[in-house]
Amino acid sequence: MDNKIAVLFQDNGSLAQLEDVDYIRVYTKDKDWEISKTIFTREFSDSTEAFSIKKMRRSTEKLSVLLTDSPILLGRSIIGIFFYVLASKGFMICEADEFSTELLDQMLSDYIKNKENIVDSKMEIPYVPLKPQQLEHKGHYYLNFSLIQKYHPQLSSKKVLLPFLSHEDYETLTVVCPHIMPWLENYINEHDLGMTAARENGEYTIIVENLIHVWEGQ
Repeated sequence: MDNKIAVLFQDNGSLAQLEDVDYIRVYTKDKDWEISKTIFTREFSDSTEAFSIKKMRRSTEKLSVLLTDSPILLGRSIIGIFFYVLASKGFMICEADEFSTELLDQMLSDYIKNKENIVDSKMEIPYVPLKPQQLEHKGHYYLNFSLIQKYHPQLSSKKVLLPFLSHEDYETLTVVCPHIMPWLENYINEHDLGMTAARENGEYTIIVENLIHVWEGQ
């Protein structure tokens, strides 16, 4: 059903990665969000089995069956083979540092919007840059993440933007997206970056400023 979201948790109540998840709660939205199911790690992963790529793939396959009616998955980080198996099954994968029901509302809204904009598999998919592109002036970059979501829904904002933010030398990065990502706000605060955001026609335009470059240019 389209009103269900599965969330990965650790025992301390914080969001988990699939590598260290203790349990998964499935939230269902009627008037409010309610917990409709809890899945424990032992239900899809054998703790007595030695770690291996095959075990990771097998566990993720089992989990995808348990979450058949929950097309949206939220965790702190879902990468590597976990990501590729779940994405290939059609899950919308989201990442965040903290859990809130407001975040669930935003994710559900994005999922419904993506379904409305889903691309016919028989249609030719247009070229959409999957990483920020440099503009005319050196150091200034642009990315339309809304288009990436439409044509490549298996890619999360974190997977697209974090490598750029972590390794590229830039002055500004302009991102068009359906909402302001919580992980991005946290990253900007932790790394002393600047950010402005404006909303128009249902989309946000975010400008991330590398303040070190800004100060050097003054």
